[in-house]
Amino acid sequence: VVALSKGVEPDELLTIDESAPLLKLSPKSVYKLIDEGKLPVVRMSARRLRIRRSSLVSWLERQEIAPRKRSFR
Repeated sequence: VVALSKGVEPDELLTIDESAPLLKLSPKSVYKLIDEGKLPVVRMSARRLRIRRSSLVSWLERQEIAPRKRSFR
């Protein structure tokens, strides 16, 4: 997550194609997250979507889960 926000403008608007490699996803998978309402976007026009870098970082942080405790018998 640090690599996404280090030395860049936090409210920079990214295209889907720019966002996909940062998430290590295909553009199609990013569109699916958007369609499911899971990833926030800025609608520039009917066909142009942008993702705020700060929203991308926040979304990624919310996806983190605590490691599960493993019981060893």
